[in-house]
Amino acid sequence: MKWLYFPFQDVSADPTMPSNEARYRSKYGPGLTVLQYPHRLDHVPDDDTFIVAGHGLPGMDAIGVSVLDENASSFENSIRALAGKGPAKRQVTMQANDLAQQLRDAELPRTHKRIKLITCGGAGMAILDDAKVEWDSSVDAAARTVKDVPAAPFASANTANCFASVFAKAMAQRDYTQLRVRAYPGFVNANGVQNPSPVKTPNPSPASHRR
Repeated sequence: MKWLYFPFQDVSADPTMPSNEARYRSKYGPGLTVLQYPHRLDHVPDDDTFIVAGHGLPGMDAIGVSVLDENASSFENSIRALAGKGPAKRQVTMQANDLAQQLRDAELPRTHKRIKLITCGGAGMAILDDAKVEWDSSVDAAARTVKDVPAAPFASANTANCFASVFAKAMAQRDYTQLRVRAYPGFVNANGVQNPSPVKTPNPSPASHRR
């Protein structure tokens, strides 16, 4: 069973989140449950994959979504409409620590084991090792794209302070000691050449913040 969770109250105006939901519904069918903040999570089974969606960037320990800007005037939106643009939007973001606290407050069982982050840069930014790329030999060299790389070896991936790493530590501080967090080392829509990288929650420090 898969669970797709949006940790924001409104994702309807975001250019990506509704399509992410449609894509996952198409992929998993009745095996997917979609939830959105605020929602209790105490009924999520420990072994199910809990997928958290949001926008991110490498080097940031925050995720976010676009929402309609309630402070934009009707005149401003009229001008945007005349220019062929949609209503004005703004970004709503949350830190990795805030996400961890939100899940704890929603009573996600502390025995839960699997969280997957679908956010760009969730596992840092990977650097492709060009010298070790193996192209699909059945595709003509002039027509090759990244989709024709069976495996994409990375020379390095900056994961130490990535969102997944900070989030995993924050979850461990809240006694989620069996949890494994997976995220993408780069951009989620990078034509599927990268697989999610795992981050295991560390042992909680003595100065853990528990609620």
